[in-house]
Amino acid sequence: MTVDICEGGHGADETGLHLLEEKLGCRLPEAYRTWLSHYDGGRPASTTFDVDGHPEGFFDVQVFFGLNRRLQSSRLGWNIDHVYHLVKRGFLPIACTCTGDLLVLILEGEGVGHVLFVDSLEDDRTWYVAESFADFLDSLREPRS
Repeated sequence: MTVDICEGGHGADETGLHLLEEKLGCRLPEAYRTWLSHYDGGRPASTTFDVDGHPEGFFDVQVFFGLNRRLQSSRLGWNIDHVYHLVKRGFLPIACTCTGDLLVLILEGEGVGHVLFVDSLEDDRTWYVAESFADFLDSLREPRS
């Protein structure tokens, strides 16, 4: 689970992580929790990920959300409040793409810990991306020429 992060934060503190988990009503998947404690969001150096079965095939991460990001729209709390309809479905928004779509972690029910792509142009249809946050980070690549 190593990925170079540009413009990462100083890491989320334990108090902030605990408050987030309290707000969500569950513990974050361990790999994601650890990653937040190290980076607290940021831009990955390798941005491209595949979405099998999607007509476009691949997308690019614009930014991973964090607890204390400078831009309000890059904060987890802001995103939780603005896409609460997804949070109610058991999804945590963790990043946005360059096309304005979202990446979410499943927090409850079947598939806990999986990463999904949420297509905002298709009424929030979800597409499976990775088994875990760690697997998602490992799948990031440079764009194809």
